[in-house]
Amino acid sequence: MGGDVIGWEVSKIATSKAMNKYPSIIFEHKNIMTNDIDNKYDLITISEVMWYLLDSIDEVFNKLFNSLNNDGILAIHQYFPDKQNFGNDIINGLEDFEKFIEQHTRFEFINKIVSYEKKDKVLLGLLKKRE
Repeated sequence: MGGDVIGWEVSKIATSKAMNKYPSIIFEHKNIMTNDIDNKYDLITISEVMWYLLDSIDEVFNKLFNSLNNDGILAIHQYFPDKQNFGNDIINGLEDFEKFIEQHTRFEFINKIVSYEKKDKVLLGLLKKRE
């Protein structure tokens, strides 16, 4: 088994630092909201980026869906603060995010772990394409 790991980063500085720190990984300076994903992948991971994607979240999830192989997995790691200060009109907390996935995407959860720190929540979710 094996494969390539490709990382996308919107910050040029962070891309450069990542390339220097992890030379065996391919890092590209790209933005999922504005760049097309040209390949199909077995696994796509998004971590702590949802709040930056809210303006284009439907489009982003369509891109992610179209970029996964049929049996591919989308892994999501996301923090949900108890007192969310922005984006409430789009997604308001973890439960609202789960409803968003169910009602507005073509994904379904196959596994999820939620950890709690006081009233804040952190989600680690694995999703697959809905049949």
